[in-house]
This record gives sequence, C-alpha cells and structure tokens, in this order.
Amino acid sequence: MGRTKTGSFKDHKIKKFMREICVDIVVPKTYETPGICFKRQVLESQGQLYPQDLVQAKYEYFNLTQGPLAKFVLPKIPKHFEEQSWQCISVVPDDDQISAALLKPADIYADDSIFFELIQQITGEAKEWIIIFTANCDEPEEVLPGNLKTAFQKISDSLKNNGGFIMYHNSTSATV
Repeated sequence: MGRTKTGSFKDHKIKKFMREICVDIVVPKTYETPGICFKRQVLESQGQLYPQDLVQAKYEYFNLTQGPLAKFVLPKIPKHFEEQSWQCISVVPDDDQISAALLKPADIYADDSIFFELIQQITGEAKEWIIIFTANCDEPEEVLPGNLKTAFQKISDSLKNNGGFIMYHNSTSATV
C-alpha cells in the first residue's frame, strides 16, 4: 500500500509564490476607503482590553493592514506627493491557493477579478494614489505615472517576469 502525501509540490510552489508578492496601495490619510471598514485589533487578557497598533480589514480573500508608507517611496516620486500625509494599505492573501488562482496573470485585470475590485474599491474616488507592487518583495526600481488600467497591465507583466514597480496617480499625471 502506498503512502499519501499531505502537500503536493504544486501546493508548495503556490504558497511560496504568494509569500513573495507584496502589494501596497497608498491613499491620502484623510481619505476614507469606501466600503472597507478598518478596525484596530484589541486583545483581551484577564478581563482587560489592550488596543494594538495593528489596524486591519477584510475584503473577500484578502486581509488588509493599515500602516506607514515605506521610507523609500517618497524620494522616488514627484515632489508634490511629499506634501501629502499618506496611509499605506498592505494587501495580504488570506488563503494561498485561492489568492494564487485570483492572481493568474491572464486574469489579473479582468472585470470579474476580486483583486481588481479590491484595488478599485481602495482607490475609489481618491484624486491621488500610489501602488507599490513586487513579485519578489524587493524594493522596486521602476517608477512611473499611470492609472488603474496601466497599473493592472504592469501587475500582469510583473507576475510574468518577477518584476516590480511604483505607480503614482493624480488628476494631472494620467487619465483614469
């Protein structure tokens, strides 16, 4: 009688693939993300509540975490972005296999992509936003202006070639 494996090579590759993708969506600190409710984590111990620094939300298969903008970003984008206070929303897959299926390069910018919906939901009506995407969680070298359509094309390209980029948008840098 043969032994069964608990995890396949394919499952391992998907999990490794998803751990290496880093996605941050940056919007002005004063901007309320429509339809997404962020809450501060609170731990309870012996009847006492302890608010944590972690502010999170959930969107379908993705966990979202609010945090500060990485210091390497602002020096790489136009100077007028430095005048803004930013909130950085990190997108973390909840389930590696489901998220890998959602992030297939061919489907990344399809109208029914949950990932596409998530980015549209976060950027919403924001006049300015920044997307930081890497397929290997390194600091991206490519910096360019764009809109959501070009962002999704760049994400698809980055998934194919393990690249990354920082894309910034404001009402004068590109059309939506």
